[in-house]
Amino acid sequence: MKNQIETRLTITCLLILVISFFAIYIPVISFGFISDDFELVRFSFQQAFDTTFQSVHFRPIWFFSYPVVNTIFDNSSHTHHIVNFSLHLVNCLLAISIIRSFLTFSVALLLVGVWSLVPWIAFPIAWISQRNDLLMAFFLLLAIHQRTVAPWAYFTFTTFAFLSKVTCMFFPLTFFFTSGLKAKKNYIILACAIFGVMFAVSYWALTKGTTQEHLADLTLLLKVLNHAKNFVVGWLLLLVPVPFLFSPLNITGFVVMFLGLGYLIVKYAKITTTTKKYLIFSFFMSIPLAMTYDLRITYLQSLFLLIALFSSLQAGFAEYNISFRKRVGVLGIVFLAFWFFSVPATVATRDKFNTGKHDITKTPEPSPQNGYYPNNFYSWFREVQIRLLKP
Repeated sequence: MKNQIETRLTITCLLILVISFFAIYIPVISFGFISDDFELVRFSFQQAFDTTFQSVHFRPIWFFSYPVVNTIFDNSSHTHHIVNFSLHLVNCLLAISIIRSFLTFSVALLLVGVWSLVPWIAFPIAWISQRNDLLMAFFLLLAIHQRTVAPWAYFTFTTFAFLSKVTCMFFPLTFFFTSGLKAKKNYIILACAIFGVMFAVSYWALTKGTTQEHLADLTLLLKVLNHAKNFVVGWLLLLVPVPFLFSPLNITGFVVMFLGLGYLIVKYAKITTTTKKYLIFSFFMSIPLAMTYDLRITYLQSLFLLIALFSSLQAGFAEYNISFRKRVGVLGIVFLAFWFFSVPATVATRDKFNTGKHDITKTPEPSPQNGYYPNNFYSWFREVQIRLLKP
């Protein structure tokens, strides 16, 4: 009887997540262009090549994805939104395939469903210009999928991920930290060598940019402290996403979810090998937060953190033999609270990209005045820091 009830509740939660996801994101296909879209989508192959070596962003796969799509299909906003939407769905399938090797299939589906409704996941899905996160995630998930089967494929896909977005440059080091002494020496050397090349290329590209005015005159010590501050703030915002708290219902949902999860973690969480592994993955993906603490760059980091959380709780529930009624009751409250937090925030974020401008040759549509987030936290926080740095 308990198994039947649990199965029905799982199916119900899955239906809620799937229906919510498609109801929110199917309309994105009809959205127009915004901000950087007007430059990137018009790229020719030559422009993609030139930008790769002239920009502060060394992301050739990302740059070339636009002329490739234009050549195969067309440069309409609908086509490019469909590409982003489809890439996320493919990433979901890859994630499920990976997760079901250590968690049950139903838990894998629920985990990926929750991940897809995290508010900041709206950025790469709804914004054509943030396809780099989707491409990077695609190759890194392929790398993880092939890690134990074919290590050479792992390093190949990791390299492709770097060529999509450089923020994964530290990921090759996870091979050493998650394999330890079990890893072959030549693979450890290769992982370190690949990281060294990635770091050098990233630094070379970064030198082509200019430092923001309020940071240019800082001493070396203050610059180091600023990066440390960015890293800490980035993680704090991932745990308490202030930029997405904007309405009484949404805030209440988050508070209830946070307290419920906090209770479950303190009471039942168990650190397993899988938990450690994906916490390491999440940490190495989070290092670029030291440069910018925007939540919109935590697409894959969030998935890894959720995998660590789900695996930890499932192991804890089994070990501490939590009662069926208690487990279902608390998890049900957490799930509903998450829905009331995430859906309003996701919709508010998604709508920031609905410009109605479908002609790529027209005057570019600028970024929203108050940013892409539901509230103006980032602008306010940066302004506070600038004032503090002024003599």
